[in-house]
Amino acid sequence: MLTRSGEARLEEITREAFIAAEQGRWNVVSACYCQRGEGLAHGTISAALASRLAEMDAIIFERARVAQAAVGQAIGDVESVARRLRALEGHVGQGRDNGERVDRLI
Repeated sequence: MLTRSGEARLEEITREAFIAAEQGRWNVVSACYCQRGEGLAHGTISAALASRLAEMDAIIFERARVAQAAVGQAIGDVESVARRLRALEGHVGQGRDNGERVDRLI
């Protein structure tokens, strides 16, 4: 069993990860979980602390899931724009009606 100060430190690290997740600072979240893992390697924790950590972990996990979905959507948007640009590039210089073709593609 970890000491009270050891448990307090684990909870503090998890709160840091929680705040970092709110701010979208995923590199900090990752570093906090690495630190927490090292701390957990030194002993067991109380059921009460385990419950508090699990609650924060669930919220952090949900924030990460939402962030991943947003990134996926942004990547899809970028791919769509890239396809349109490639199509526009293919029509540039193909005659007098370029303006009409570009308008149709946009």
